[in-house]
Parts: sequence; C-alpha cells; structure tokens
Amino acid sequence: MVIKCLQLWCFDDCSNSYFCLHQVDDVLETKLDRKFKIITDKGTLDAIGLHPDGRAKRVMYWESISNLVEPGGLVVITSCNHTKDELLQEVEEFGMRKFGQEDADRGAGDSHQIFRYLDHVQTYPTIMFGGVEGSQVCTVAFQRA
Repeated sequence: MVIKCLQLWCFDDCSNSYFCLHQVDDVLETKLDRKFKIITDKGTLDAIGLHPDGRAKRVMYWESISNLVEPGGLVVITSCNHTKDELLQEVEEFGMRKFGQEDADRGAGDSHQIFRYLDHVQTYPTIMFGGVEGSQVCTVAFQRA
C-alpha cells in the first residue's frame, strides 16, 4: 500500500491579516476543487515511486499537482530518493508529455514548461560515495507557469 497524502497550504490576504488553511489530500484521486498558492511534499512523490506501477502513478501525481497549484504558485518537494537533477528532469519530461515534443521541436521555446525551477536547499549535510559528493535529502522549489 502506498501513502498518497499531500499537504496543501493556502495563504490568503484578507483585511491585512493572513490565515493558513491546511488540508491533507489523496493526490492521485483528489476531490479538491480549488487551487493553492503553496503545495509542500515531504515524501509523497517518493512513496508513489515505490508503487509497482510507479511510473504511471508519478505521471498522475504531476498532473494532479499541476491542477492544484495556482499560476505563480509554489510546489516544494523534499525527497530522500531523488536528486535535484532527477526532479528537474522529471518536471521537464512531464511538461514535454503534457504539451508534446512537437511544440519543443517547432521552437516553441519554454512553452512546454509547466513548472519553473526556482531554487533548492543547499545546506543539507553531504556525503561522498563512489567518488561523487551528494546529499541524502534534497528540497527543490518550483513555480507554476
């Protein structure tokens, strides 16, 4: 069984005060009908990737996330199974799948980008393994186009 819960946070400005709405959702079968300014994922994508049909479930994950975050909103993913570069590649591949390779081949530029890389946490402790230095955890922030 795979845990598919995702924390969704919404920060709204109302009368110069902020409130936080925190919801937990089954990201693969969401029933939510609103968009969020910030979505945080700490292990959900990792757990989905362990499913026997992980590749297809990950496509479902990105499709759902792209529908749940508002344009200009943030998606922050913390993973212990993927590097920053692997997450960047997965986001790029999702955009290509969504808009098609043809758009990229026609010179549509970055029109296939659904999420834009913003930054990543650079202060996690690093380890050296097989001559490569890396971290056991990565946190990457993306902005919805």
